[in-house]
Amino acid sequence: MMQFVARGRGTVRLHRGLASSAAARSFDWNAHQSTIPRLPLPQLNETLERYIEAVTPLASPAELAQTRTAVAEFASNAGPRLQTILEERDSAGVDQRNLGTATSYVRPFWNAMYLSGRYPVNINSNPALLMKDLPQKGSLGQPGVAAVLTAAITRWYVAMKSNRVEPDFMDKAKKVPGCMEEYAFLFAETRIPRPASDELVVADESKHIAILRGADVYALDVIDTAGAVASPTAIASRFASLIAATPTPAGSGVSRVGTLTSQERNWWATQRDELLLSSVNRQTIGVIDRALFVVALDHGDHSADPSTTLAWGVTGNGEHRWWDKNFTLQVDAAGTACINFEHAPYDGATVVRMLEDMWHEACGLPLPSGRPDPHPAVAVTNMAGECTRLAFELTAQSEAAVQHATAKSTQFASITKFKLLDFRNFGKSAMKRWRMSPDGCIQVAYQLAYHRLHGDHTVSVYESCSTKRFLRGRTEAIRSNTTATSAFVGCVDELLQQGPAGLQAARQLLDAAVTRHRGVAAAASQATGIDRHLFSLVSLANEVGFGADAPIFADAMWTKLNTSVLSTSNVNSDALVVLGFGAVCPHGYGLGYTVEDDSIRVSVANYTGDPDTGGSGFGGVAVAKPTDGTQTNCEAMANEISRALLDLERIATATPAAKL
Repeated sequence: MMQFVARGRGTVRLHRGLASSAAARSFDWNAHQSTIPRLPLPQLNETLERYIEAVTPLASPAELAQTRTAVAEFASNAGPRLQTILEERDSAGVDQRNLGTATSYVRPFWNAMYLSGRYPVNINSNPALLMKDLPQKGSLGQPGVAAVLTAAITRWYVAMKSNRVEPDFMDKAKKVPGCMEEYAFLFAETRIPRPASDELVVADESKHIAILRGADVYALDVIDTAGAVASPTAIASRFASLIAATPTPAGSGVSRVGTLTSQERNWWATQRDELLLSSVNRQTIGVIDRALFVVALDHGDHSADPSTTLAWGVTGNGEHRWWDKNFTLQVDAAGTACINFEHAPYDGATVVRMLEDMWHEACGLPLPSGRPDPHPAVAVTNMAGECTRLAFELTAQSEAAVQHATAKSTQFASITKFKLLDFRNFGKSAMKRWRMSPDGCIQVAYQLAYHRLHGDHTVSVYESCSTKRFLRGRTEAIRSNTTATSAFVGCVDELLQQGPAGLQAARQLLDAAVTRHRGVAAAASQATGIDRHLFSLVSLANEVGFGADAPIFADAMWTKLNTSVLSTSNVNSDALVVLGFGAVCPHGYGLGYTVEDDSIRVSVANYTGDPDTGGSGFGGVAVAKPTDGTQTNCEAMANEISRALLDLERIATATPAAKL
């Protein structure tokens, strides 16, 4: 079994004495936020030009001609009217859905997109961050690992509340600040199911965590009345006692109520209302909703191989989950850990920041990027509360609903497949020596792998890009399938058979593809991509009652672009093995990846059946169904990605960089 373990001093301290709050600096997040520029609203004509460029490699000549006609019609009719309304709202800085002032133009629509999605949030939306093992995982065991991480997370939370956490910087050397708004939702938050659109609720002054152990749910106070956090030793004692007292998953015999959160949102809203008719259930659900976060102390050992661990991180592998909570720290029987988070209130960068800080502190390592460690500023107590089992009263209807949800969620998990590619031939250091962008190379490799496996290089590719350098920016999409990439992918196999001349021609095409990707990525990071602007325009059109039926939104290329057959996201951290998530369309792949100096790890996900997506794709856009019977296979895709990377190395090292 391949293990990913922290490198460093190799010491995990279960006891860290009392700490003085005077030991760390204080930071003014409000002042930090005031320096962040608002998200720029692109000009309509520029976005439409970039849209045509983005769909060109996806379209036949006839389809592209039709798209050009549809774009011209939009530019002459509904487009300018919608753009004017969007500009007026943006200049006023007022969110039209009462979500606060000084917002970004996309934020109200983006929040509504997440919260009005009726699909189950597990797999469809919730990602997982698989952590590297703590250095002394073996000696700590499940209760010790869970306790060390729980204490570190909780101390980070208290430090954040007391202004001891340094704010984010997109580029610290250049003092480019990152937006901190999402951190308000990171703790003590839950997504409440409502008919038509859900609600995000954050509790004030929470001091407890919720624990999932078998079928039961427990509460444990981890902050005392003076604001001190329970020590890892104290928490480990409580966890160990609970684990010893519950050797089988059946627990007290209650049904796994959390499984209800795995279903279609309107259905779950109805079931939740049924549960809340009982005062006992109202009390219990209220405790769960207000919990700082959830800790899942799983009975199973899911560390047999990295692909199994990935599936456990994303799907739960049949363990009990409460998918609506802000995040769940999952620790299996072997002490393997990951974080699964609900995606609506924040993106991966926010969770990763917290995870990095707490993981380094738990390992006794300095924080990355020279950030000051906020943990010593938080007082620690050697006392912890008691694990209290939370009671449920279930009617026959609710019992039947839990059984129904269990059957459906089990089936959904069974068709969701994962393969972890642990590629160790080279990493970012080598790609930089080739004078190429590592991310650009990897994106080209993905498309080459898909083309070789499925015979198509006209599919839509989505790469997430953070726009936290802007106020409430969240993300933009990098559309990685460019005409330059398509040109390379379409002919590289033939060129590889043509000796040195073929390698030279392939190098020129590869240089062009990687260079173009770098330009598209740079535009997205500066919020001048196309997806968020067009998404806001179509959302606004549906709201105001005109423009939604414009030919551009009925065009085949609109649907194809929004059917992201390759959905990709790069998260780099020395605390992580990889980011895992499900594919976003039935015939697609989810590709989460981490790039280190000498290695590349890719989580490859696919479906072997029709997933439960609620009938639409990400953002509510209709998903184009495959007409050629495409059957995806994560293991075959991982193998092809590895082969593609090796071919890129062959091309790059056989020839000098072209002059572009």
